[in-house]
Amino acid sequence: MIRPSEITWRNGLIIPIGVGWLAIARPEKLPPWVLALGAGLTVAGLAMRLWSAGCLIKNDKLSTGGPYRFLRDPMYFGSMLCVTGLLTAAGNFGMLVAFHVVFHLFVMPRKQRQEGQRLLRRFGTDYANYVVSVSSLVPRLVPYDSKEPTEFDFKHALVRNHEWGIWMLVLAVGAVLAAKAAGLTPWLKLPWQAPWWL
Repeated sequence: MIRPSEITWRNGLIIPIGVGWLAIARPEKLPPWVLALGAGLTVAGLAMRLWSAGCLIKNDKLSTGGPYRFLRDPMYFGSMLCVTGLLTAAGNFGMLVAFHVVFHLFVMPRKQRQEGQRLLRRFGTDYANYVVSVSSLVPRLVPYDSKEPTEFDFKHALVRNHEWGIWMLVLAVGAVLAAKAAGLTPWLKLPWQAPWWL
């Protein structure tokens, strides 16, 4: 449950921005294969996030097992797939390009600076060796030789790492997009034509 102290102005903007985005989404104009591609990417992203969250013990140990044998940031990789899939299914290809520019040029570098320094201070050479061997977002073809046993905890993923909220949000958005594609939400649209580049 979200406590009042955790609510920020950024969180407060999520709902109006989300409704506005859904209003300009145009899945009804897309061919079925594009919708299927978007759905597939979204499901793959959710699965990657769930797997990663089930193998992640935050701050207690350096996670190098499970999906962390292939990617240093599998949860961010899963989020990238989810957003890519939803924007594809929504037909918002301009937003898709903008998302990847911001994600790769601003979000990930900032994340690497802040989290990388913290993990290096905490885990020292173990983390330094891991960074050299495993890429952030480009999967390894050969799994990293991790000494950590690969254990997945479903409850840990959903409860402690809060994946249930991400799943509910993404599935709700997906349901709205599916309803728009089927023509069931004529009320959820702008009174004017959205620019083609969105």
